[in-house]
Amino acid sequence: MDLARLTEVLTIPAESTFVVLGLDVQDWGRVLRLPCRYTTPDGASGAFALIFDDCREMRWRLYTHYQGDTPALVDLTLGTAAHRKPAHILTDAFGISLLYGEFRVTRSPAA
Repeated sequence: MDLARLTEVLTIPAESTFVVLGLDVQDWGRVLRLPCRYTTPDGASGAFALIFDDCREMRWRLYTHYQGDTPALVDLTLGTAAHRKPAHILTDAFGISLLYGEFRVTRSPAA
């Protein structure tokens, strides 16, 4: 999917920006949910969540220089589901690599 495909799934312009609002770990780490918000070039915004199910392995790296509240989503590489190739999520505050079973994007009024 990556960022270009994410904009297609959300039906927003490719020049849109994304921020990560939080990180929810559920079921003892088997489910990872990242609530996010996008802003289009014309100022429209919306909420969505990146959800990884059946996670088996996760690596987390924090960038100590970051001082903000809502890190920008810099890059997204989904790898391959069914635990074959890790996904990589890069923000300006942290990076995560994880093996997962399934991935989905959900839209919500308040992700």
